[in-house]
Amino acid sequence: MSTDISGPLRDRVLARLGFSDAPRANLEGLRSVYAAWCLFVPFDNIAKLIALNFNARRVAGSMRDTGYVGHGSVEVHIDGTDWLVDPSMLTEASTQLAPINLVPPSQRIARD
Repeated sequence: MSTDISGPLRDRVLARLGFSDAPRANLEGLRSVYAAWCLFVPFDNIAKLIALNFNARRVAGSMRDTGYVGHGSVEVHIDGTDWLVDPSMLTEASTQLAPINLVPPSQRIARD
């Protein structure tokens, strides 16, 4: 499955997020994309981050420590750090993920 977008579709994505050009795929760029995403497209999908060259993947977890894994989110890996970019929380800022392991090693999925 290709996640590359170009031409008119890319221009529409950038315009919807309020950009004339794609931001750089670094922490500053992630913060600007995520803030715009929360303001203009609060329930959009991961493909746009991937298409803008961010190292993003889908993750799932529990909200409010209920123990029930029923919330999907997006994690972006930049410079050795994982960032949670969850538009459903409408925080307008990415959140650095703490290096905790709640899943036993035998059940973890390795990062590509």
